[in-house]
Formats: sequence, structure tokens, C-alpha cells
Amino acid sequence: MTRKTYKVLWSNAHASDAFPVVFTSKREAERFGAAWKREMVALEAPEARADARWEYEWEVTEVGSADDPDAVLDEGDSEEGSLDYFNRYIAGDR
Repeated sequence: MTRKTYKVLWSNAHASDAFPVVFTSKREAERFGAAWKREMVALEAPEARADARWEYEWEVTEVGSADDPDAVLDEGDSEEGSLDYFNRYIAGDR
């Protein structure tokens, strides 16, 4: 049986990309995307949060099979897969 793998795509008013982590569960990918958006909105000034809720978006996309030897199967194995990494190196500290 082939297991599917997923990535989380993100976008805001200025940029878009995919997180480097690959998930073996769509539910985990959805949780990651939702947590990322909550954190990004929380970083905004209180008066800007309503707009931020519209600007920050994410979606889950299927990227392949867990049977692929090149697939990264555990987001915990990679610092690049963490929200902390995203905030420090991609979005920048605010």
C-alpha cells in the first residue's frame, strides 16, 4: 500500500512558498498550517490582526508517496520544518 505525503504551501500579502517539511498525514499538515497562521497573526500589532487574518493563507498539497526514498517523513527530523525556523529565517523576527 502506498502512503501519500503532503506539504503546506503558505502565502501572505508579499510572498509565497512551501514549507520544506513533508508530512505523512494530511491532518498533521493541516495542523501545522493552522498553527503557522495563528502564530503569524499573533505577531501582528493588535490593530493589524484583522487584515492579517485575510493576508496569511496556507493550503495542503499532496506531493508524493511515503515509499519514495527521497521523502522526508518526520517534520521533527528537520529544523527547517519548524515554525521557529520559519519565523527566524523566512518571515524574519518582528
